[in-house]
Amino acid sequence: MAPVACLTGTDALSEYQQAVNNLVKTFGEKSLELHITKTKELCCGDRNKGATTSPLSQPLSIQGQLVERVHSFKYLGNETDTRLSFTQHAHLIYEKVQQRLHLPRKLGTFNISEDRLTPAQQSLIKSILTFNISSWCHSLTIKHKTKLCHVTNQASKIIGSPQTTKQYNRCEQEDNPDHRRPVSPLHHSFQRLLTDRKYKVPLT
Repeated sequence: MAPVACLTGTDALSEYQQAVNNLVKTFGEKSLELHITKTKELCCGDRNKGATTSPLSQPLSIQGQLVERVHSFKYLGNETDTRLSFTQHAHLIYEKVQQRLHLPRKLGTFNISEDRLTPAQQSLIKSILTFNISSWCHSLTIKHKTKLCHVTNQASKIIGSPQTTKQYNRCEQEDNPDHRRPVSPLHHSFQRLLTDRKYKVPLT
C-alpha cells in the first residue's frame, strides 16, 4: 500500500496526518498488523528544502513513532527517488542485465542456434528491460538511455540478430502520457520547464 498526498500547507499536512491515523485505525479494526519500523516516507519537491523547523519538513508520525524518510524506495518493481528521475532504477536494470548476459554468452559457445537463443534473450533480458517501461523510460537522461541501448546491442551480438532499441525512444514520442491528460488527478501537479521538454518535480 502506498498512500499519496499533495501537501501545499499546514492544513493539508493536518489532513494528511488524519488520513494516516484513520488508516492505522482501520488496520486495528481489521486485526491487521502495521510494521511502523518497515514503513517508509518518500517526499518530493519543496518539502525537502528550506528550514528544518517548517511543519512540512517534519517526518510523519504513526502512534508516536517517527517514520523513516528515505531518498529512494522500490515499489512495484520500480526504484523511485525524490526527484522522480528513475536514474537509480536504470542503473539497477543495467547491472542486472549485465549479469544475465552471462548465460546467453555461455550458450553461444556451444553453437546454439539463433532460434534457441532468442527465447532465452526474451525471457532473461528483454523482460527486465521492458518491464513497466512506460512509467520510467521518459524520465531518463540520454546517458542512461545510451547504457540501456548498449546492453541491448550486446545481446544482439551474442544472439546474432539485431534487437530493437526503439522502446527507449518511443517513450519520448508518446503524445499523451497519463500525467499530461486533463482528466488525470496529477494533471495540475506538473509544470513544464522553460525548455518545454521536461517537467518540474511535482508540487507538494
